[in-house]
Amino acid sequence: MTYWTASLLGSGETYLNAGDVSTGDIQPDIGIVGTPVIDPSTNTLYVVSKSKNNGTSCTPSASCHKRLHALNLADHTEKFGAPYELTPSITVPGTGDGSSNGVVPFDALRENQRPGLALVNGVVYIAWASHGDNGPYHGWVIGFAANNVGAGPGAVWNSTPNFVSGSNSDGGIWMSGGAPAADSSNNLYFLTGNGSFDANTGGSNYGDSTIKLSTSGSLHVLDYFTPDNQASINGGDQDHGGGAAILVDQPSGLVQHLLIGGGKPGTPYLVNRDNMGHFNSASNHVVQSINLGNSIFATGAFWNNFFYIASASGHLNQYTFSAASSQFTLPATHFSPGSFGFPGSTRSVSSLGSSTNGWTTASIAPVAVTRFCMHTMELT
Repeated sequence: MTYWTASLLGSGETYLNAGDVSTGDIQPDIGIVGTPVIDPSTNTLYVVSKSKNNGTSCTPSASCHKRLHALNLADHTEKFGAPYELTPSITVPGTGDGSSNGVVPFDALRENQRPGLALVNGVVYIAWASHGDNGPYHGWVIGFAANNVGAGPGAVWNSTPNFVSGSNSDGGIWMSGGAPAADSSNNLYFLTGNGSFDANTGGSNYGDSTIKLSTSGSLHVLDYFTPDNQASINGGDQDHGGGAAILVDQPSGLVQHLLIGGGKPGTPYLVNRDNMGHFNSASNHVVQSINLGNSIFATGAFWNNFFYIASASGHLNQYTFSAASSQFTLPATHFSPGSFGFPGSTRSVSSLGSSTNGWTTASIAPVAVTRFCMHTMELT
């Protein structure tokens, strides 16, 4: 049953195609890419659309439009001053790719809203990567007050704001569509992909890293983890941020606040969120790492002390977690008889608490919105 359908195109606009962004990563058409988020307390759905002026190829980029919408679930009318158009007026200080006079502007054409939206403590957070690897681009996190979208961004963070010799800026937040995770203190957690990195020497660039981002005041990094082979990951297009982050809290465990995440190298890292390990070229200061042997382009699932993950062309693996050691028992406790092709599968778990059996299912967009591949929202 369809409740409503709404086009998010502006007057005199149409959706993009793969040629506009010079890559076939998403084709043939591009309009809404990232998974929306719903605020049940106000019955509002937040979603980002992408469009262009009729008769253009999105060049110059001023003819390309990115907008945050806040739609009433009852009748799809816009709320809270939405939509808000994201333009180059959104900036951070920096000397990285695409900068001018010490300022890095947001680029509506190059930036791709890959990750799902996150609603945390009354703020809608949008994270960004790119279309293909066509620069100049950066990883961005941009926050809007959920009840006042029309006021514009209240917080902006860039993963690679400054120039680093020998590396493109990049640092996109991909996570195969997964949304940033959040803890009880409203900190955000996410993984970045290939890009410049110099945080270990006091710099502000966090390519191929797992980030703990404070939302208190301005957005700023509280802690991070970067694999010891960051340089080779970056050079070989082996994005650390191919998959999304999962938070695990174990009040009685040896390590109480954990994070699991990994990407193309096929290694999920189990990280202590209270001491994430930073970067060490000799070894990774993490709680545990697991070698899946296949790239991760998905979000795993954690339920009842079991971790489920299906990598690209790999089996669905179930790992058992031990609170005493704060590690997973290796090898996998169980695995599916069949394997998944590219890109693997994001898992979702449904159960009645922890006292009943859980069901893990394959999913690519576990939300109430069933169509948002072009420019049209359809709520069913």
